[in-house]
Amino acid sequence: MCRSKRAKLSHDRSVSTKKQQQDRPASTKKQQSNDPFQSLPQDVLCLILSKLPLNEIVRTSTLSTKWRHTWTSCPNLIFDAATMCANSTTSSKEQRARVFIASVNAVLKQCGATAVEEFQIKFPFDNLLVDHLNNWVKFAVLSRAKNLAIELEPEDSRCCKHPFPFELFDKQSMSRLEAIRLSLVSLKARPNFSGFPNIKALDLRSVDVSSNDLQLVLSSCSNLERLSIAMCHPHDDIRVSLPRLQHLHVAHSCINKIHFISKNLRTFVYDGFMVPLDLSESLQLGHVEMNFPSLTLEHAITELPRAMPHAQNLNLSACMTLKVFCLPEGVTKFSHLKYLQLRLYFSGQDNLLSLASFLKAAPLLEE
Repeated sequence: MCRSKRAKLSHDRSVSTKKQQQDRPASTKKQQSNDPFQSLPQDVLCLILSKLPLNEIVRTSTLSTKWRHTWTSCPNLIFDAATMCANSTTSSKEQRARVFIASVNAVLKQCGATAVEEFQIKFPFDNLLVDHLNNWVKFAVLSRAKNLAIELEPEDSRCCKHPFPFELFDKQSMSRLEAIRLSLVSLKARPNFSGFPNIKALDLRSVDVSSNDLQLVLSSCSNLERLSIAMCHPHDDIRVSLPRLQHLHVAHSCINKIHFISKNLRTFVYDGFMVPLDLSESLQLGHVEMNFPSLTLEHAITELPRAMPHAQNLNLSACMTLKVFCLPEGVTKFSHLKYLQLRLYFSGQDNLLSLASFLKAAPLLEE
């Protein structure tokens, strides 16, 4: 072959190669343009995912190549029966528990979240869960979870309570937690328990805890702002100082005496039998809601003002026995109360005028 023909052939190959190289990026761009999510920033994707339930988050992996693994770094891992067993047709409790366990483990196996905001387990208690709960809590600890919830639902009154795994936490993981919700769990603090120094919200429901352990846990929560204690029975006095506490809720719990030293307390909600109560140091107590199954007018007029003299608004519901009552001289009054709402249940109307005692007990009442 002559030199000119070889040169022409070489030139043609070079042109062909360049053309192929030019065509490839164009093809790639066209392929990318068909993906509407390709141009979205990562923080926008994470924001979108944070608004979806977990089962929908996992399904987004089929929407786009960019979304294929994005869901595995989802900051909110909320596992509940409605979400994880949505496709299950079985009515057997045991089978539903197996489906739930398998679904949670499958998600966590793929999940690469290293900065979890919220980790929640919510499911009816079943003995099958016992071997897995601590592994799930361990995942939350290793993922630096800020909000932790173990909300087990009782199947009957004899249901066992799962021991909270304090041993899985070190000082760093404890200091990262900002909110804890526990249900059907037993709290037994370890001797070297260092506390949750940065927790702001604590919700305990049907938790098996002694008064000593409860006071030990609470006294370590120096930054606690919200506390709810429901259906817990420490059967003893609770006396604790929580300087930052703003909202306190106590319901259907067997506590002999409640004494909270909380100068910043603003809201107090109580539901249960009348027990000795001391919130006298809560100088900013703005709103109080109380619901008693039974209460005497004398206790309402004399004990409640002594327990919370700085309360400004009071909503009181009770089954009350009315009888003529004369407010003693020198007794502590609601010296700051401006709003009073009564929902009283009683039989007979002979002593309705005795309710006027509330007017004497709250001299600054406006409404």
